Amino acid sequence: MSHGPGIQDFSAPPTGLPSTRRTTIAGDTATHAPGGRTTAAHHQEDVMRIRQYASTMKSVIRQILFGIGLSLPVCTPAFCQIPSTNQPTTTLPPVADVADLSGPRFGFTFLPEGLIQTLAERDIQVGPNISQFGWQFEKVFYTKGSSVTMVTEWVALLGGLEQSVALPSLSWMVGVRTRDGAEFGIGPNLTPAGSGLVLAAGMTFRAGALNIPLNVAVVPSRAGARVSVLSGLSLRHR
Repeated sequence: MSHGPGIQDFSAPPTGLPSTRRTTIAGDTATHAPGGRTTAAHHQEDVMRIRQYASTMKSVIRQILFGIGLSLPVCTPAFCQIPSTNQPTTTLPPVADVADLSGPRFGFTFLPEGLIQTLAERDIQVGPNISQFGWQFEKVFYTKGSSVTMVTEWVALLGGLEQSVALPSLSWMVGVRTRDGAEFGIGPNLTPAGSGLVLAAGMTFRAGALNIPLNVAVVPSRAGARVSVLSGLSLRHR
């Protein structure tokens, strides 16, 4: 369409798309979108979204680092307990050998006056000294090269046979024995006079394959302490 002589129309033909309108404000030109919002407003919203996303990511990373910091003191001891392939692991103690040194026992016991009266109340008449005969069931646990062995033993005795009475006594003791034969043990004791705690010490003498023990045992009680001296013999069965 012509607007007069010498003037040419440079208008773009209609395309069917909504046209944009350029507005000059204080010397700046902004492009208006069809809905009335400018491109600058869209750009500002995008910048705000990016800033919010960055702030959220910083918060998440900060929380992750905080959690790792809290877990390190707990995890470090657990990792330290894991054995390293380059370090020697803890080994079990060597297997101990067992020997049977059971054998007969004999001796005598000194009875206190209070215990004699207690037995008399039960119609058991004995003197201050009584004989003892019985058997000791003994197990010895040892390892090669060790200077100390562990000993456990049951001692069953009958006392007063020379006075026409039979006073049973049963003791179970646990103790140690040195390479030289010195030994010490402790354990419970049962007799017709009651129960008590027996303390024993002594020495075992060796003559070839024969073992000859000599022990002194003390059993304290309310009626007084009785003292026994026992000996015997034993051969190693294994």
